[in-house]
Amino acid sequence: MKKRKHKKYKIHISLMELLTFGIFLLALLTFVFTFCKQPYIAKATLVL
Repeated sequence: MKKRKHKKYKIHISLMELLTFGIFLLALLTFVFTFCKQPYIAKATLVL
């Protein structure tokens, strides 16, 4: 009886790709939250 070799998936992600993806997610979330909470931001602005 032959033993099956399990395939191990090796994911090679460079640090630059990881940082780029993180910055993209941060920008996307910032964009989404800015437009979701826009009325609240307008009320919270201080007039000096």
